[in-house]
Amino acid sequence: TLKVSREAMIDAIRRVKLVARDPIGTPLRLQVAGDAVTLRMVTPDNGEATEQIDAVSSGSDIEIRFNNELLASGLEACGTDEITIQTSEPGKLALIRGVDQNEFTYLLMPLKS
Repeated sequence: TLKVSREAMIDAIRRVKLVARDPIGTPLRLQVAGDAVTLRMVTPDNGEATEQIDAVSSGSDIEIRFNNELLASGLEACGTDEITIQTSEPGKLALIRGVDQNEFTYLLMPLKS
């Protein structure tokens, strides 16, 4: 489980996707390690962009690839300051929820590695 500021995550997604000519087709990699999450996009033509934001993580370190537009849409729809992202392993469904809010759950499938 990853707990992070919703606004910080949305802002980081916006910044890293600037490197991609095709932001919808370029996967966003989330690497969770310790007390931080690193967002990364890599394109052959434009290089790579990386952002790191503070987070609280319980569980082992993990790297997951998402469609950045779908992830951002889920974060924007959630009305809380902090969100949690829960997944058991990289290829499994992710649940996005607002902290202390049970009314909103966003399901997101990761992209294959």
